[in-house]
Amino acid sequence: LSCAYLASRFGCEPNEPVLVMPIDPYVSDSYFERAKLVGEAASEGLSDVVLMGVEPTYPSAKYGYILPKQEGIGRSIPVERFIEKPSEEDAATLIERGALWNCGIFGFKLGYVLSILERKLGATSFDEVRSRYSELEKISFDYGVTEKAKHVSVVGYSGSWKDIGTWN
Repeated sequence: LSCAYLASRFGCEPNEPVLVMPIDPYVSDSYFERAKLVGEAASEGLSDVVLMGVEPTYPSAKYGYILPKQEGIGRSIPVERFIEKPSEEDAATLIERGALWNCGIFGFKLGYVLSILERKLGATSFDEVRSRYSELEKISFDYGVTEKAKHVSVVGYSGSWKDIGTWN
């Protein structure tokens, strides 16, 4: 809906990069510098979705996992596979293979998400997407877009990171 808003109300072009970030991480300042690289990598257009990943400290079923390929392209590394919230057993296997936790940052070109809206709703204008929003599948961006993307890449982050998630 926000992408349709950017295109319809602000006239943003399909080539414009969009960066979606969580509001609840506990991080060091370098996190925001790396986030800029996610936006720059999205601008390059070599991937449908660009993520930011951090080295896991333990196997957890609470996070998405990014399994990078070994070779790099531009500012980011291509991803072999993105897996949202696997079992702890599968998470341990992914960590052994060099997987990163997904920091919840998604970079992409505006046109990529608009094309998904066109395919799913047959609409990209804000007013029409808003009026038909309830027709969209009730699923997170991770499952609905990132796991299905053909070309995903990752920018690594090595600073402090904690997904706060709740007040507890």
